[in-house]
Amino acid sequence: MLVLVLVMMTIATIIVVANRRDVLSAYLSGLSAGFVVMMCGVVTYVAKMGGYNTAQRLFLFLLPDLQLWLQSRPIPLGTLGYLVALGRSLFPYFLLCLGIYHSNLHWVRRHEKAIRRVHLLGTVALLVYYWPPVFRLVVGGRFWVLVVMRQVCLAWIVVSVLAAIALLLQDYFATTSPYFKRSMRLVVLALVSVTVLYSMYAIQDPGQIYNFYVSEYIRLGSLNYLRTALSSGWSWLPLLACTVFFVGLGSFNMIHYSRISQSEAQEDTTLQRKFDTASMGASVFVHSIKNQLLAARVAHKKLQQELEEPEPDLEKVRAWATCLREMNASMLERMEELYRSIKVSYIELVPVESGEIVQLALARLAQKYPDAKVQVHQSVQAQVLADRIHMAEALYNLLTNAWEAASAESGEPKVELLVQPERLWLDFIVRDNGPGISRAEQKKIFDPFYTSRNTNNNWGMGLYYVRQIVKSHLGHLQIKSAEGKGSTFLVMLPRYVPGRQKQHQGGREET
Repeated sequence: MLVLVLVMMTIATIIVVANRRDVLSAYLSGLSAGFVVMMCGVVTYVAKMGGYNTAQRLFLFLLPDLQLWLQSRPIPLGTLGYLVALGRSLFPYFLLCLGIYHSNLHWVRRHEKAIRRVHLLGTVALLVYYWPPVFRLVVGGRFWVLVVMRQVCLAWIVVSVLAAIALLLQDYFATTSPYFKRSMRLVVLALVSVTVLYSMYAIQDPGQIYNFYVSEYIRLGSLNYLRTALSSGWSWLPLLACTVFFVGLGSFNMIHYSRISQSEAQEDTTLQRKFDTASMGASVFVHSIKNQLLAARVAHKKLQQELEEPEPDLEKVRAWATCLREMNASMLERMEELYRSIKVSYIELVPVESGEIVQLALARLAQKYPDAKVQVHQSVQAQVLADRIHMAEALYNLLTNAWEAASAESGEPKVELLVQPERLWLDFIVRDNGPGISRAEQKKIFDPFYTSRNTNNNWGMGLYYVRQIVKSHLGHLQIKSAEGKGSTFLVMLPRYVPGRQKQHQGGREET
């Protein structure tokens, strides 16, 4: 069964590396590699100890012949012991790196390099101590040194593991964004599960393997609990259930988390493909222009007929002239929207205050809807690396959609814009009390040329444009909506932190 654990962890690691190629996947790979290396040494050591019955061999090796094969391998005790030392020492290091990677505590972020260096030095010291020639030189025949160093090494491992888990749990409970909460939940469950399993077998001290024939040291404990737990009847079942549960949970969550990024990348690829092959969408665009031009020709004909009358009706003339002017303005606006939606390759990212982006977006909204009211909540003034024009335009699109959706419902329209920090990100949240968006529509709203409104007035490029802009800013765009319960759009941009950043607390304002 322990062999099956190794196989599951190895497969999970390969899948994570295949789906993600970033710092996080490197840390997860190092963590899994350390665990697998340690377990390979432990399984081989247990096989060489021998003295197990059929049930015990089934639990430990799955196939009884596997124990005999491992037992017959000519592996020196020094090599076997150092294999355990290597995996046992690397696991806490990568676990702490993961904890630091996810932590948003100011002290940890400021000293993260120093913390890694200190822990790396401790890890190297452990590996140097357990190097067989050094181990024999330090310990010699002094039994008390074995006992003391065993406790010191275990204490270092326990402190490292507890510190890493504490950082992960603190960051998880401090996270409020549903998007980050979901991702962190998977990471924490995977790491806690693997850590519990690691703790069950990490008590095996490599020094015991080096002193395989020293009976006094064997009696100190280590993995002798395995022999006790597997000694009679079905007493090994709880240990089996615990091992399978934690390795299964950890592997599942690692794979599931890695596939979140893979699915997001697939969505981006799908949207890009839709846009690149949007000849049908372009024909819809041309058809819409054609319809409005035909309508303008009809209006012009009516105007001309009225002007040719002996006594033209000035009211009708003004009405048809107004109609033509509105049609012309609408066509120009829609063509400008399409132009902005397509021409997103020219992005210049510079430090911009969040308040400046908000004010530009609100000013654009006021030009189109002078009566629109937006409740703005800015808990912080922070900087992001952004193209202020494109980013303000994207935010304006979300505000426009929110106001139009809220105004379509009976009652008082309500639109909110929240700007708040979330870990290393800055969130722009647009919320409305409109009719909401069904699950089926949520899968389509980011497609180019998709719209649920009259295509003569709206050509469905707004949300596609928003998504492209957010992605070009290395951000994320999320939607939370249900029919009859309004909609919430979340734009997450990486925060820009210069050498000295001053944060000004903001209040609540209405525009």
